[in-house]
Amino acid sequence: MRNIKNTAVIFFVLFMIGLIIFCERKSYRERTTFRKEAINSYIIQKRSNWTGGRSYDYLFPNNIVLTLPNNQNLVEGDSISKKSNTYRFSVYRKDAVGKYRFYKDFDIQ
Repeated sequence: MRNIKNTAVIFFVLFMIGLIIFCERKSYRERTTFRKEAINSYIIQKRSNWTGGRSYDYLFPNNIVLTLPNNQNLVEGDSISKKSNTYRFSVYRKDAVGKYRFYKDFDIQ
């Protein structure tokens, strides 16, 4: 019986290590893709992620994902302009008349 408990504990620890490695690799790939690509597009979806509301994933039409802390309050429809090989980008938001106006600059490095 004790051997089964030890096996269960070892399995759980290995599972948790694997989950952490998976999440870190996924996050690294998303950041790398975001940095490399030039973006002149808009946010199509704001999605809650595994952090439980501490950050959100913002999705673009070309499958690029941007993860920002909860306090950055971007919304679906915001337009992003970013050059390649940088983490700096500008956000434009529609005003009451429907025209995009400069909202904020970001540097997430």
